[in-house]
Amino acid sequence: MSAAVLDLIDIYDGEGAVILIQRHNGGKPAFDVKTSAEVLASPGSVSGLQPSRSVLVAINGLYNNAVMLASMVRSIANDIAVECVYAESVELANFLVTEARKQGNEPYMSAEALMMEGISRRNGA
Repeated sequence: MSAAVLDLIDIYDGEGAVILIQRHNGGKPAFDVKTSAEVLASPGSVSGLQPSRSVLVAINGLYNNAVMLASMVRSIANDIAVECVYAESVELANFLVTEARKQGNEPYMSAEALMMEGISRRNGA
């Protein structure tokens, strides 16, 4: 179980959902949405996450900022470093996945992910 996911569930009082993203050899990603309650009931459901990977957080305020919302959708759909997203609400998680499925298959690695990868390498992680 990813400690970051459990911490986020705790911070958001058990509300929200986790989006697990599996990327297969350059093909379009597969998405699995699990409510916080489902994650807590089945801790092994997110055990495949690499401990070194971060968890993106999507807040309901994204609905009020079209640019940030589009950026989040693009990251979920194509940023190869993104494996897990915690959404503040189940509705937001489902919306993000629906929109991410509409995106073209254009994999990339974000500048943030490249920076974190470099830091991890320097620290011997």
